[in-house]
Amino acid sequence: MSRENSLPCIHASVPFAQAPQWAILERKLIDVMNQSVPAIVEKYVNPDGSIKWPPPGPKPHEGIDALDDAYESFHNWPLFYILGGDDYLLDLSLREYDAVTKQFENYETGHGYKMVEKEFCSGYDWMHNGEGYAFFYHLGLADPTNQENIERSKRYAGFYMGEDPEVDNFDTELKLIKSPHNGSTGPCPQHFPTDGTWTQEGYGLPFWDIDGATSVSAIYSDPEAMKRIGKAKHDRDKLGDTPVNLASTSLMANAFLYTGDQKYKSWIKDYFVAWEERTKENGGIIPDNIGLSGKIGEYNEGRWFGGNYGWVWPHGFETIGAALAIASENMTLLGHDTSYLGLFRSQIDELMKRGKHGDNALYVPHKYWSPETVNYDPWERLSVLRNADGTQYQEDGWFEYMIMDPAFGGHLWSASMAVDDLERIKKLRRENLDGWNNLSLYKVRQKDQSGHEYPWIAYLQGEYESYPVEKLNDSLRQAYDRMTFMREDTQAPMTFSDSYLQSRNPVNVEGLIQLTLGGPIPVYNGGLLMTRVRYFDNVRKRPGLPADVAALVKKLEDNRTVIELVNLSPIDTREVVVQGGAFGEHSFTTVKFNACVNGEDSLQTSEVNGKAFVVKLDPGATVTLDAATERFVNEPTYAFPW
Repeated sequence: MSRENSLPCIHASVPFAQAPQWAILERKLIDVMNQSVPAIVEKYVNPDGSIKWPPPGPKPHEGIDALDDAYESFHNWPLFYILGGDDYLLDLSLREYDAVTKQFENYETGHGYKMVEKEFCSGYDWMHNGEGYAFFYHLGLADPTNQENIERSKRYAGFYMGEDPEVDNFDTELKLIKSPHNGSTGPCPQHFPTDGTWTQEGYGLPFWDIDGATSVSAIYSDPEAMKRIGKAKHDRDKLGDTPVNLASTSLMANAFLYTGDQKYKSWIKDYFVAWEERTKENGGIIPDNIGLSGKIGEYNEGRWFGGNYGWVWPHGFETIGAALAIASENMTLLGHDTSYLGLFRSQIDELMKRGKHGDNALYVPHKYWSPETVNYDPWERLSVLRNADGTQYQEDGWFEYMIMDPAFGGHLWSASMAVDDLERIKKLRRENLDGWNNLSLYKVRQKDQSGHEYPWIAYLQGEYESYPVEKLNDSLRQAYDRMTFMREDTQAPMTFSDSYLQSRNPVNVEGLIQLTLGGPIPVYNGGLLMTRVRYFDNVRKRPGLPADVAALVKKLEDNRTVIELVNLSPIDTREVVVQGGAFGEHSFTTVKFNACVNGEDSLQTSEVNGKAFVVKLDPGATVTLDAATERFVNEPTYAFPW
């Protein structure tokens, strides 16, 4: 063991007999995506970085929606950069955030302010805000020294801390966000007009006690009933807090990771504990609407359900669960304690105990209304449990019984490393997947081309040995498919939607994150990167794997991390910094590895006792690092390890 720039240094000198297939595919995937991004930018982005939507015309776009989709178009580019993408990706990512922000400062909301005010969304729900601002958070991983983004992070967080006298989003006594729609203009109850007409067909209805709400089809054939639904949204949902606002904790964590200021950590804890207490008061199920007095169901006739993006409409637990996962991970990261995962875990358990078996799987309810019949047929995209007559199954007010998104169990276990959470996953996964190790049988989430948490975990349990090669091949296929689509794409830009770039983005990082960093892809609705390790090029002093180097996390346990590193270069030595966690939150005590000593392979043990160490890889060398690990023991930061 030597030291390199004050970090402990391990010399990897054992040559590989044959380059591993996974390593060749990993470097190939990085190369293909590096080559693909400039072509996408040239065809689909304006020279100034603005997107080619909305189409030019006498009246530009007006509304509160679309900013999130514009940011989402580039959300994973900084993630790809910190995995080992080319240098240009950092500059391009920074340019695109600035360009989109400036572009949307030009569009009206219809409420007397622009879509972007003070360089932040003027007001929307945190399902959408979370989706969009994940792009901004990932920029901190890529460049923690960018002064403009540091100042933005503090200003954005200040909108929820009373630091801007014009913005009053948060009740500091009751620890609640004052409206489901909020942002840089403060609470936005005006987004729920008293004369609004309900038009959101497809996800059911937000309330089932409105005169005429005997079915979705009945509502949409009765204009007066649609107005009554709109009036009820105004009366019931325009004010108060909702669990989806928990996704805003990433905004505060982002400011903390830049600055280390404890006030952001305190805000997150206060807000998180408030939701823990509300859940306890509600008998163990998180309520979805809190009035400005702090009372559950204050504007919903005492019902704990019926809030905006809550248990009834539009996505039920899909959105609530995402916000809970995000906030619980943020508390675990900043609070150095996995017990904060308890709130998230408890809601999974509440649904699992109500689950029903069908089609060799556990279907759990995702929505709730009081025990009258909810009469609508979900979109075909939702595979729900059905009765013999084809109607959707309902019981005791619970409905939309579906297979739970693998991201929830994957994030829970990855953060906790608890045996009980692994057992939850085994109950939640489909039972007919032959040991849950068939990549092709898992549905891909289109926005981030992900959804493979279960087969990844099966690999880590030693049950799916071929997963790395299969997953990398599948990621290559996704990238090539996007580029083929681009070459053949003849759609006129005048007909683009605000999300046109999402289906064309060639960057997909789920496989690289899982296999190289040892963690799940971030929760899409605004989660931070939660992984076991992260890499830096020690020579070039930048994030990501150096050229020619491939990494594979082979085993994860509560106190153990096993990684294989390979240098595919036949002539150049490479130096990799291995950091514990995406933010240096983990530490390594000792590392066992094989080294060539006097011409013989010898097992070595090196002391690290810190959050990072250097591995110097000889040309054509490989090394397996078995690192004793202490998790969540360091104050997390965006700062690089040197």
